[in-house]
This record gives sequence, C-alpha cells and structure tokens, in this order.
Amino acid sequence: MISDSLILRFGASAGVLFAACIFFGNGNLLGDSSSVDSAASLYRVLSDTQNISVGVFFTTIGALFAVGFALALRSVIARGEMKPGGLSTVVLVAAATGAALTGIGPALMRGVTLRIDDATSTPDIAAFSHASAAALFFYASIFFAIEALATSAAALRGNTLPRWFGWLAMILGAAMVIGAAGAAFGSALAFIGSMALLSFHIVGSIVVWRAAVRVYPRSSTALAAPIEVRA
Repeated sequence: MISDSLILRFGASAGVLFAACIFFGNGNLLGDSSSVDSAASLYRVLSDTQNISVGVFFTTIGALFAVGFALALRSVIARGEMKPGGLSTVVLVAAATGAALTGIGPALMRGVTLRIDDATSTPDIAAFSHASAAALFFYASIFFAIEALATSAAALRGNTLPRWFGWLAMILGAAMVIGAAGAAFGSALAFIGSMALLSFHIVGSIVVWRAAVRVYPRSSTALAAPIEVRA
C-alpha cells in the first residue's frame, strides 16, 4: 500500500517537475516569438509541428504536476486548520483552475497546427491561437497567484509552514498578479510574473518536502535489526 508519506513527498516533488515542464513546454511552444509579431511570422512558428507537439506534451504534463503539488500543499496546510474548507481548499481550487487554463492554450495551438498540416488554416488563425494561448497562460497566473497568497496567509497564521515562506509567497503572489496584469504593456513584467510562478513552485516543493519529513519522520529504531537476548 502507498503510504501518506510517499504521496506527500511525491506531491512536493511535483512542484519542481511543474516548473521544469512549463519552462521547456513554453520554450517549444513560443520560442522567441511574441503575440505582437506579424501573422505571417506566427504562422511559420506554428508550422513547426514537431516543436508544438513537444510543447503541448510538456505543458499538459506540467498542469498535472501543478495539481499534484497543490494536493501536497493542501495536505500540509489542512493540518493546522480547525475545520475543513479553509485556506487549504482555496489553494487546491485555485491551483486546479490555473492548471486547467495552462493546458487549454497549448491545446488551441495544437489544433491550429493540425489544420496547417491540412493546409486549411491561415496566418490570422495562427496569430489568434498564439495570442489566446499567451492570454490563457497569464490568466492562469492569476489563479496561481491566489494559490500563493492563500499559502502565505496560512503560513503566517498557522505553524505548519515556516513564516519566512509565508512572506516570500506573498511577494511572489503579488509579482504573479503584476506580471499577468502588465503582460499587455511589455515583456519585462510578463517575465517577472513567470519567474515568480516558477520560484513559488520550486521553493514550495522544498518547504513541503521538509514539512513531510517532520510529519512523517523516518524512525531509526524501526530500521534497526532485532537484538538477540541470551538467557
């Protein structure tokens, strides 16, 4: 039987895996392109069906890892709550919504690449799908920001997570909101939001892993060999 300790540790590791998948997935999906590029340029980007397929794969898997990380984070936060349905639930719902939006955008791009293969798409459709995927990712960042801010409140109010992580989660959550809201005004703000998203999941994985070790310590006595007693 899989123990709660193993599930919690896997969930903590999922945060790092999410960051890696999003990094590689978005790199393959978008490359050096931007939604303000010409329609013809974005059409050429989406014509590279192999890169788009790899990007969709990593992004989809990453969305699943985001939910796994949120489940572990929720489990840790819930231990300090007096009754269910508090901040731990906000963390899970926000992360699940963000993960869903993260996966929808690449799916739209993949649908366009299939039409490009059949020569039934146009540069305008390619540009629209590119802009839609980018917009959905930044909308997803809003929900991941809610996850971070709820985690911050739980860490500062309870004792299941370190207070320094509560302050860091607050800063990173605010940066995600700024990045998502300011993405339309420049790539610098969008970059800040993206880095905040990745940092929250990477640092959060370490924090949740350490919390799992405290909740489920490995007993050295349980691993010790039985001692033979002679009469």
